[in-house]
This record gives sequence, structure tokens and C-alpha cells, in this order.
Amino acid sequence: MLFFLTSIQFLVLIYIILYEYRQGSVSIFLWSMNLIVIGVGGILAIVIEPKYSFYTYTKGYMFSILFMCIYILTRVILNTYSKKKLIKRIQENLIKGSEISINPIFKVLSFLSFVLFILYSLRMFGNIFDVTWSNYVYTRPELFSFEYFLSFFSQQFRFIAIPILFIYIYKKQKFQFFIYGIFLFLPFIFTRDRVQILPFFVIIILIFYVKNKKLTIGLIIKYFLLGIFILIFLYAFRIYRFYGSLNNFIDNFNYDIFYEQVFNLFKMNNGELGLIDAYYYFIEKDNIFLGFGKMSTYNRMLLFFIPTQFSFGIKHSDFAITMYSAYFNNYSNTVGSMHPTLIGDCYANAGELGIFLGIFWAFFVKIIDSICYRKNILFSIFLTITWGYNYIIIARGAVYNGYINGIYTSILISLVFYFLKLGKKIK
Repeated sequence: MLFFLTSIQFLVLIYIILYEYRQGSVSIFLWSMNLIVIGVGGILAIVIEPKYSFYTYTKGYMFSILFMCIYILTRVILNTYSKKKLIKRIQENLIKGSEISINPIFKVLSFLSFVLFILYSLRMFGNIFDVTWSNYVYTRPELFSFEYFLSFFSQQFRFIAIPILFIYIYKKQKFQFFIYGIFLFLPFIFTRDRVQILPFFVIIILIFYVKNKKLTIGLIIKYFLLGIFILIFLYAFRIYRFYGSLNNFIDNFNYDIFYEQVFNLFKMNNGELGLIDAYYYFIEKDNIFLGFGKMSTYNRMLLFFIPTQFSFGIKHSDFAITMYSAYFNNYSNTVGSMHPTLIGDCYANAGELGIFLGIFWAFFVKIIDSICYRKNILFSIFLTITWGYNYIIIARGAVYNGYINGIYTSILISLVFYFLKLGKKIK
């Protein structure tokens, strides 16, 4: 019975991906990640030492299947009279040879992002080679301090400028890609923050998409192999994170030990494929936890423009921290966060009624596709890449983080294009 349900779940995920691919929607990144963390993760949950009851897994599969069916039904209805296909339009314009030039401002921003990161690291940690992932993530500068703005603008400049790498790859401008790739991705080596590498993977996948008009068996195999590589890379990078600082990694790296550690993560179903475990844990405990069932994630999404500390309690606290506290039974926790996949987040927010959040996400995808669908093709590319990697973050269960980063970066990109009137330079 469980294998039947998990197979149905997997097939529904495949159907949604194919549907969104044909629609040319940027949500292919959302559902491709869902295929990994929900589809594959859901299979491994019952294959590798099942931890929960038959009832829990059955309810978990039924919840996700119903959620996805409601989502795709709503999407089909919304797209009945719509002929706009975002990525297909980008593809057609690039194939036609539309002139796309990189404004120097993006090159400047990529360089500035790197410089600001160096300054921030030196002021906060003293030596960039001794920066660890934990002190980078959990050592927060005081709100609106000089270090706060260094960190904020370093990240935002990076996310604004990253899409230029798509143009350099597409035009096969290897030297420019190498130089600006260093500025944009070298901080990732020091911080070990995997979010910072996601745009690169989105760019590679998007290149495959726009350079191939038809979805062939060969292309599907390429996507599959690329997906395996990305998954292995993320696991390997998690082990790299365990070494602490870059200095410590250089001093203690051993290939055989490193390989064994990566393999053990897969064997223990720990990492991306194990995120769904928290979802099943919440079901096992009937979602009865402090702060659950209050739609906190969606409250925060609605009130994103208000800092939590200035909201007088109207804006809920970070629900990812609440879920971590529940999962680890540690209610003194103030910084640890749990990302139980998008499905897990929906269940934790609304219980069984969370299946109807499929309607919300169908409308959300429609709105984001409309936002990314610009007359200015370069503008469309920038916004598409922005939401591509943030959809991956959302699919992992870091819903508010992906949402807020997508909103802020989209606004800043829009301001750059508007004030510099970049649209006039695109034919």
C-alpha cells in the first residue's frame, strides 16, 4: 500500500513538472526540487529504516497527493485563457538573435559585492580564512549597524548581478564568465552557505532549457544526470561545512575520509533527502505543538514589509525556528531553524486543511510568472533566475526566506532597470 501511494505521489510530481515545463513557467524549479525532497525523499523514508507508523506515512502521502492535485487543477483553470509562456518567450527571443548587452552597472555591482563581503568578514571575524558557516549564519550584526549594511548590500548586489553569468555562458564569453564568476561565487567558498550557489545551478538548467526547443529523451537524461550531480555536490558541500574554516579544511582534508562521509550521509538519509522526516514527525504527533496551525508562514509573507520587532506582535515570529523547537523538543532555541519541505510547512501551518494551500501556490506561481514576463528580455531573464533559485529554497521548506529574498531582489533589480532605463538598450 505504501509503495503504491509513494509511486502515485512520484508520478503526480512528474506530471506537474512536465506541465509547468510545457507552460514555460519558472515554477519548474519549485517542482523539480519538490521531486527530490518529496518524491525521492518520500520513497527513501519507507525504504531506509522507517521511523513512523503505517498511518503516518499513509496520511503523509495522501496529504501531499491531494495538495498537488488541488494545485494542478487550479493551475489548469488559471491557464485556460492564457497564452503567455515565460521561458518559451525568452527561448524564442534568444534563438532569434535578440541583441542583449550587459550594462557596466552589473559588473560594478558584482565587484562591489565581493569587496563588501571581504570588509564585512574582516570587521566581524578578523580573518576571512577562519570564517565558519556557523559563525557566519548565527553571528548577526546589530540591526542598522555599519556591519549590517555591509552584509545586506553585499548579498543583494551579488543576487542582482548573478544573472549576467547566464548571458556570458549563452554567448560563450568564457573570460568574462570566469572573472565575474570569481567575484560572485568566491564568498560561497568561505561562508559555505549553499544558498549562494543555487543561482549557478539555475543558470545551467536554464541554459539547457532555452537551447533546446523540444524535450527529448536525451535532454531528460541530461537533466537527470545534472540533478544527480547537484545533489551529490550539495551533500559534499555539507561535509565541507563540517570542517569549519577553510584553513581547517586545507590542513585536514583526506579524499578517502571525505568520500566516506558523503556516502554515509546518503546511507543515513541525512541531508536534502531527509528534510521530509520532520513532515512525518509532525503528522505522527498530530501537529500538536506550540505555535503550529496558526498560518504563521503566511502571516509573515503578508506582512513582509514590517520588521518583526516593530510589528507589536501582529507579525508572527519566524515559524522555521518554531518548527525546529518542536522537532528537537528544544523550546529554549532562538536561532536553529527547520525546513521540512514545502509540503511539511503547509501541514505545520494549517494541519489537514493545508491541502487547500495548493490553491494559494497555484495563484502564487501565476503571479510570479506574470511579474517575470517583461517586454525587456534581459529584465525577464534576471527575474526568472531570481525566482528560479528562490523557488528551490521554498521547496526545501524555507518558505519565508525564499519568498522575502525573491521579493527584495526583484524590487532592487526593477529599480536598477528603471532608473538606468536599460530597456532602451535591448532590441
